[in-house]
This record gives sequence, structure tokens and C-alpha cells, in this order.
Amino acid sequence: MSDRYLHGVFAEAPLVHPFRSPANHAQRLRALRFAREKQSRILWIVAYDKVVSKDELSQKAQSRENMESWLTLADRWTAGIPGFFPAVLDLPVRFTCEPTPGDRLKGVFTNARGWLRGWELKPEEEEIISRLPDAERALRERPVALYIEMTNTHPDLELIDGRPIYVLRNAWKPWYKDGDAKQVPIRRCGFPLAPDFGGTAHAFCGFSLDACIGDLLDWWDKPSRETAVRGYISNSRVRTTDKLKIARPYSPELFRLGPPAGPHYLLEVLRGNLTRQEAVKQWDAQEEKHAKESKATQQASRWPDYMRLPCRTCSDPTDMKTFRPLSAFTSTKVT
Repeated sequence: MSDRYLHGVFAEAPLVHPFRSPANHAQRLRALRFAREKQSRILWIVAYDKVVSKDELSQKAQSRENMESWLTLADRWTAGIPGFFPAVLDLPVRFTCEPTPGDRLKGVFTNARGWLRGWELKPEEEEIISRLPDAERALRERPVALYIEMTNTHPDLELIDGRPIYVLRNAWKPWYKDGDAKQVPIRRCGFPLAPDFGGTAHAFCGFSLDACIGDLLDWWDKPSRETAVRGYISNSRVRTTDKLKIARPYSPELFRLGPPAGPHYLLEVLRGNLTRQEAVKQWDAQEEKHAKESKATQQASRWPDYMRLPCRTCSDPTDMKTFRPLSAFTSTKVT
């Protein structure tokens, strides 16, 4: 999205995206933009990885170049601690996981939100920073603590200058280089924190936002019931439509797939319209019907040739919306 749209209430509005990678990328870019607009300095905090058992890795895998590449991994693979974090004063932030067991009792948990109000550096690092007026600087050592003002006012949080502050200190957390195989353990030291300028639709479930930028994918992408649910979550985070901005045109069929089967049949049972057995039977029949229709459609043509679009010529005379496949509007198939 062009920067010209990021003003007013949308200057700090999060991008809500169906997938993690684009949301994470947007967070980093907008954190840099935030620093430029505030004319604030960026201090890059770099995580530290320690191999638990060097016998499990080859000498090449333990090289400095290879270990530095681990810093680019998404925090979901590294126990919630990102390789790089841009420390900017007053930066909106969110927790990627619960920092220490029991913090959730203070309202500090995964996806809890707040603002970075300050930090404490080691004396030697403070001296280096004071002598180097660069707009961006990578810290040699991680800060002693970060001071996060939480959006909630939990009574167990420390009050500093009248603000509910959570003091976040360095955390060591284990992650595995080989993923679910869990044969190559690594310990990472850093902060389970990320800029709060974006996230997945499911990460924002239950939250009301002052403003939101929703990305519902491209108009030619084939929609599914799962992407429809994600789109619904994105569009319903705000209280009024003028606080919602859609990043790009989306598929006209995205919200024409019917209600999600699970919630729909649950409500029908709770309302007494169906018994539990009837709901399960209808749900199974609906899933079987959708599977057959999907298979038949794929065999007849490929997406987006059969994507249905509103036909204005056909609709206007009858004052009804008539939909035709995309192939009806083109002389050749879309590739």
C-alpha cells in the first residue's frame, strides 16, 4: 500500500493479513516509517543463539555466517524471540509469547499489546551510543531491560510516572534448528517482542481496533471458506466502516460462499431448529456436495476462468444482479 494512504487514523493502524510472512514484513517496514515520522533513533537489538550440543551440527553449520542466517527466521520458529528488534521510543509493540510463567496473571501474554516507553542499557553501551549520533545503530549488547506500558491497567503492574509498566528483561528460550524433529536444540537470548503494526487475522481475534488496514488477497485468487473467515475477522475489528481501509481489490466471490459450516450448525442446534444428529448429517452432506462441485469445476476449467463476476448489461434491465463466469467477458482464457 502506498504511503499516501497511511495518514490520520491509519498512520499507526495495523495491517491484518491472512498469512504471517507478509504481516511480519509489513511490521518491520512500518516500524522504520514510524521512526522517520517521529524523528526518533532506532537501536537494533540483536538476539544471541547458543548451540546446546555442537556434536549435532557440522562445522559448516556452526560457522558465523550460517548462525547469523538464523537471525532472519520468523519468531514462530525461534520460541517467539525475533532475531532483530527495532527499539524506537513510543513504538507500539505486542508480545509474541508469555515472557515468564505467571505473567499472564498480570495481563502479559501472547499478543498482549502496549508501547515501548524506554530501556536500560549497560553503562559501556550507553557511552558508545552517546558518542555516535547515527539515526540507526545496532547495539553490541542487549539492553538490561525494556519498559513496556501495557494497554491494560492491571493492579500487579508497576506504576512508573503514573503508567502501568511491565519491565521486560532478557529471556533465554529453547528452539530447534530441525523443527519438529527436535534433535538440534538451540538456546536464544533476546526479547519476545515485535512491532505492533500488523499480524494475522487470527492473532486479532477478540480485539477491537481504532482503525485497521485489511488485506483480503488479490481479486483473482480463488477464495475458500477459510479465507472468507479470515476476511470476516479483518473487516470486523473496527466499530465503524470509515476506520477500515482495504489494501487491494479482493475476489467478488469471497463473501458469497455461505456461512461457515461449524458456527452455522452450532447456532441451529442451540436455537432448537435442528437436533445434533440432524446437524451432523446435513454438515456431512454439505461437505460432500462442495467436494463434488469443486472437483467438477476444476475438471471443466481452471481458475479464474470460471470466477463469477456481476454482469452490468445483464443486470440493469431487470434491476437484479446477474453473475457470469470471467470467460464470458474475455475472448481468450485468462492465464
